[in-house]
Amino acid sequence: MSSKETTILKVRAERPDVEQDWLIFNAPRPLYGHKEWQGDFLHGVFYAAVDRHGDRAAWMVRENCMLDGWILEHIDEQGDTLAEYAKGLAAQYGYTMERLFELANDEDIWTMYMNHHGRREISVDALLAEVEED
Repeated sequence: MSSKETTILKVRAERPDVEQDWLIFNAPRPLYGHKEWQGDFLHGVFYAAVDRHGDRAAWMVRENCMLDGWILEHIDEQGDTLAEYAKGLAAQYGYTMERLFELANDEDIWTMYMNHHGRREISVDALLAEVEED
């Protein structure tokens, strides 16, 4: 068993045009995937999407993790995740939602959310358990 970990980063951006269950990696160096491209800098400018059920998926995931590839989890800023977080903040501080938004705008709430929930580590072994072996 490997003790290596990789990072999952939540991002507020449009999801690339790949299937929902594909893993999307980002890194400062070229990566392996069933679809590869370059884009805006996050952790780097190189992106790859890996079909969990595709040919050589486990190998691609292992290699991408060794290349310091981070997995991107796309979040809809208008979606349930952020709305639930805002409701929790209001309840935590005893505010109504109206009062919360008098004190903090959408960007402030997004920043607070990202500071607490925007990034986490996952073991490569746990990630590989979600991918079909070759």
